[in-house]
Amino acid sequence: MLKREYYLKQIRGFYNSKDLVKIIYGIRRSGKSVILEQIIEELKKDGVDEEHIIFINFEEIENIELRDYLKFNDYVKSKVKDKKTYYLFVDEVQYLDKFEMVINSLRVKNNFSIFITGSNSSVTFKEVSSLLSGRYVSFKITPLSYFEYLEITKKKKSFDSFKEYINYGGLPEVYSFDNNGKIRYLNDVLNSIILKDVVEKYNVRDISLFNLILNYLIDTNGREISINNISNYLKSIKRNAGNDTIYKYISYLYNCFIFSEVKKYDVHGKNILKNSSKCYLTDLGLGNIRRSNNDSYFYICMETTIYNELIRRNYEVYYSNDSSSEVDFIAKKDDEIIYIQVCKDLSDDETRTRELKSLNLIKDNYKKVILTLDDNSYNTDGIVIINLLDFLCNKEL
Repeated sequence: MLKREYYLKQIRGFYNSKDLVKIIYGIRRSGKSVILEQIIEELKKDGVDEEHIIFINFEEIENIELRDYLKFNDYVKSKVKDKKTYYLFVDEVQYLDKFEMVINSLRVKNNFSIFITGSNSSVTFKEVSSLLSGRYVSFKITPLSYFEYLEITKKKKSFDSFKEYINYGGLPEVYSFDNNGKIRYLNDVLNSIILKDVVEKYNVRDISLFNLILNYLIDTNGREISINNISNYLKSIKRNAGNDTIYKYISYLYNCFIFSEVKKYDVHGKNILKNSSKCYLTDLGLGNIRRSNNDSYFYICMETTIYNELIRRNYEVYYSNDSSSEVDFIAKKDDEIIYIQVCKDLSDDETRTRELKSLNLIKDNYKKVILTLDDNSYNTDGIVIINLLDFLCNKEL
């Protein structure tokens, strides 16, 4: 079992915090449950006995009755025998009726350190923010990074291993199977997400329309979203959908973390433009089983992998595609801004001139980087050229 040390070191300082609910969220099968298990093991090594650890996985059939919040509350309270700290772990909390209310009620009792996981954005935003009023800390878990993929497969950093990674993605269990098994597993995961986190949660009735929009976004992964283009595509195959329906279905895909939304950034005005956005797949493997468009496929996979790595490193990420400032990514963290271009290689003079020009047109002093598969990292004209695989193996920008 791969120890997700990158996330554990962020969470450790909160193990004994009873005032803050620890929310661990992300797409299904990204490893949230394993992280809970690893936290429990660390607590036991620190001397916490099993009687003070309460673990409930709401996807297990024996816990279905506990989805009623009153029964859940009674069950948890029945486990309390003394005034010592109890560590409560609730896996896939979105199945718990009125979870935000009962979790908050247990939090204020002050003898619980509470950890919850969820595979839908409702676990981290509207419901939680209104009732917990800042009394939580959240950690977004992503599928395996390329570096973690190398650890779990024991493979070496190479172009071939990178191609396998972008082909099958980063869901940890996928590498337990042969290639045929990988495809079957990814299909099962995607179908499970669609059924449990979209169809059942939002009562979607036109599943075929939803799947058409999902497939369209997979084929246009990394491009700016156009509702008109989606509508025209649907009309071309004799399907109609209003703009409100299209918007709604796209929001469901964000809410269950199949896609992440990336907003446009005005480099010159330093503003986020709310009416323009792109979307990137959270896991390329889930997209590849539905993908029918091979145009610029490898480049888009590079972009998607870089976007997900930046998010994993806790950057806010934007893009800019104005004629005077076309930049693949603007990565922000605290007071730091990094402008990033993505290019397979810079061996062609025309390509090199174009990529350097885009960054040189930005007239400020923030760092400018090109991520490429060129072998060497170097500086030119104040722009840092970094090998992509080195970056993915934890090299700083």
